[in-house]
Amino acid sequence: LIIVYKLIQATIRQSLPAIIVILVGGSMKKMGVIAIFIVVLGVVLSIYSIISFYNYFFYIKEDKLIVHKGVIKKTLLEIPFDRIQSINNEQNLIHRIFSVIKLNVDTAGSAKEEVQLYAIKEDVAQHLREYILDHRTDVVITSQAITEGEGTQIKSNNKEEIFKLSLLQLFKVGISANHLKSFGLILFFFFSVYDDLEEIGLDILTKAEEYLPIAQVIMQSIFMIIFLSILFMVVSFLISIVTTVLRYFGLTMYRIGDGFIIESGLLNRKQYAAKDSKIQILSWSQNLLQRMAGIYTTIMQQASTISAGNTKNATASGLTKEDVTNVSKYIFEEKYDDLETITWNSINKYYAYKLVLRWTWVFIAPIILLSFSQKYNLLLPGIILYGIIIWGCYLRYKKKQYGISENLIAIRGGAFGHQLSLMELHKVQNIKITQTPFQRRRKLSSLSIHTASATMQIPELYTDEAMGIKDYLLYKVESSYKPWM
Repeated sequence: LIIVYKLIQATIRQSLPAIIVILVGGSMKKMGVIAIFIVVLGVVLSIYSIISFYNYFFYIKEDKLIVHKGVIKKTLLEIPFDRIQSINNEQNLIHRIFSVIKLNVDTAGSAKEEVQLYAIKEDVAQHLREYILDHRTDVVITSQAITEGEGTQIKSNNKEEIFKLSLLQLFKVGISANHLKSFGLILFFFFSVYDDLEEIGLDILTKAEEYLPIAQVIMQSIFMIIFLSILFMVVSFLISIVTTVLRYFGLTMYRIGDGFIIESGLLNRKQYAAKDSKIQILSWSQNLLQRMAGIYTTIMQQASTISAGNTKNATASGLTKEDVTNVSKYIFEEKYDDLETITWNSINKYYAYKLVLRWTWVFIAPIILLSFSQKYNLLLPGIILYGIIIWGCYLRYKKKQYGISENLIAIRGGAFGHQLSLMELHKVQNIKITQTPFQRRRKLSSLSIHTASATMQIPELYTDEAMGIKDYLLYKVESSYKPWM
């Protein structure tokens, strides 16, 4: 049944361009060819998927997970238990209906899950996971959680709930989400459909020329511009609400031993784990709408086994200030009190000049063009938008601060919102000082502090100051006996 579901899903996805063609028009002969192609493709994919499913099997031999897969190209994977970093689960709505689980097995050095076991019965998946983890020599076992991070199994049977997202908080998260991202998804959808229609031979530009005079008349009306803008804003808002509910519904954060478990999701229920020792950077932020709603988003950036681009981050949204403080104290313990006495330092004002100059170059040409063409209905909104962005650049400069204590480095940021990132000094992996020709003239540099998960950056410091910070951080790392993970 899972195979049937996946085939139906794939067929619908592949048939979408043809359905759109039928809706917008096209010759019957072309429609017939497309229909035959879809039917043939569906049959071929069905046969291939069924053979692939029955050729995909696994078993355990000694201390190895053996996986056979492939139809034309046969593949045999032998994965020693000690190489397995985590065993993650996914359970969407269809999985839950049939009481099955998809297991993703992460191994050291792989850029993604090396093995995916589809539609495993829940009891079989549980026994397999426990057996593998029980026979590893370097992992701590939990019977509670499936992780999405390397080796983050946490030893404890005491599962303490420390945060649960209520329906009211879920609504706040939805209305305060990044609606520009949703707007970008709308544009991406239309461009994707356009490319698909072009590939199957439908000339969209020729058909669009028929409606071009009407579109020009509409766009000259400021009322229609406002109407279309509001329409896109409403659609973006609805998309944000839906995606928020799908992602964060039932979000619950647990404390288990020396780590966290985060569960969330409506249709596709997922679990994320973060062990304290593997958390390299803790960040929390508020955009403008979140400030008004009094909620925060936290991100726990964990160490990765390979490049920093493959970090496993545990994210929770809708937390109050008290929740954020509790999470921080769990991770940093008494070191969190350093924030009360830390000295905050500002960066050079050249940072603000650079931001303003960049945005001025973006706006200057369109503003001049609109002025000469006397399209004042578009010029005024453009000038207002430019002013808002310049004000945002100033706020980013004023809020960009850093502080270093005996145990922590903290960096503030944000424009219309707030952001704070915290890291323990002994988790520094590498420090890099860069200097552009423009910075060299002003004796400025930018400082990049690399960890096993991400990079913290302090821009536009005096070079002597940057060198002093580098020397101090290297001294703290070399004189510390604490493990970085």
